Amino acid sequence: MKIALLFSPLHPTGGISSWTYNMLEYIQEHHIQNVYHVDASIHFKSAKSCSRFRRLWSGIWDTLILMCRLGNALVKYKPDCVHITTSASWALNKDWVYLWIASFFKVNMVFHYHFGRIPELAKTQNWEWNKLITCLQKAKQAIVIDPYSYKVLLDNGFGDKVSYVPNPCSPFVEAIAKRPVKKKERNKFIFVGHVYPAKGVYELVEVFIRLKEKVDLEIIGLCSDKMCEELKEKAASKSEGKWLNIVGNKDRDYVLRKMETAEALILPSYTEGFPNVVLEAMACGCPVIATNVGAIEEMLSVRSTSDSCGICVFPKDVDGLVNALEQLMNNDLLKKAFAQNGKRRILNHYTMKQVFPLYQKVWNIE
Repeated sequence: MKIALLFSPLHPTGGISSWTYNMLEYIQEHHIQNVYHVDASIHFKSAKSCSRFRRLWSGIWDTLILMCRLGNALVKYKPDCVHITTSASWALNKDWVYLWIASFFKVNMVFHYHFGRIPELAKTQNWEWNKLITCLQKAKQAIVIDPYSYKVLLDNGFGDKVSYVPNPCSPFVEAIAKRPVKKKERNKFIFVGHVYPAKGVYELVEVFIRLKEKVDLEIIGLCSDKMCEELKEKAASKSEGKWLNIVGNKDRDYVLRKMETAEALILPSYTEGFPNVVLEAMACGCPVIATNVGAIEEMLSVRSTSDSCGICVFPKDVDGLVNALEQLMNNDLLKKAFAQNGKRRILNHYTMKQVFPLYQKVWNIE
């Protein structure tokens, strides 16, 4: 029996860790015996506020520990392939080390790129692009999570090595998608994610300031004290900012409850790959207004007249976001269609039952 080894983190909270938990939940529920997991979480790398020297050394220690952990797992499980999740950037240096370890043990390497910046990197041709290409040349296979990245790598001659596989939702979220759409709270909107500038949060607050109707926005996610203060100060120019509620990080149950009753999820990010938060919103029957980055347009099927479950605008386009929100708020039939279509698309395209075999095909352990 052929064996695959997943080398992916369980924390900190984010897209890759969510993917890991979803995979493990499915593997355990279905008693899959030939896929093992090794935690690739970092433990010593400190917060951004610490010194550069400390970040350097903590990063080195983390890398050494992960090298040992991977080596031990290769000896213990003797897998036919190892599946490495990666967010690129400086992590590409670790990817190269992992690639060397796998080649030493004569194990095939599969890189899973959990980010949507590959088209941008191809244009810049910078060190990150060159490193990514070098790793791809040595790897057995690679997985990307958005169609634009897939096309770029095809155009660069990697057609025999690259597969486009969408992120699946968890079995728990799939169960929510099977429930009827819940009644929405009028003019209640949410943002879910790490709160920092590249998520478009400043533009988001500006959009709600411009809206003439009385609306409420709840921002859910990790937010620094400085960022929280700046957003509240900006929001105060309209109705003393009482319409904005920044609640910080919340557990999954809280987020999903909010998604089931909010009129829409707003995600104005500058860059994304295949955001789990959009999958969760679709499953909850929550219409989505987001930027057309990464795989979001395809996830929401925005170009379809019968299957669409949201609206996409360009990044940093405040006017476009205002128009999208006004369009949604003034059309109850559109909101209902988006909600129902989102649930249907989850069940038709993004369940583990549909996606997991695609990973098995890449691993060649079907």
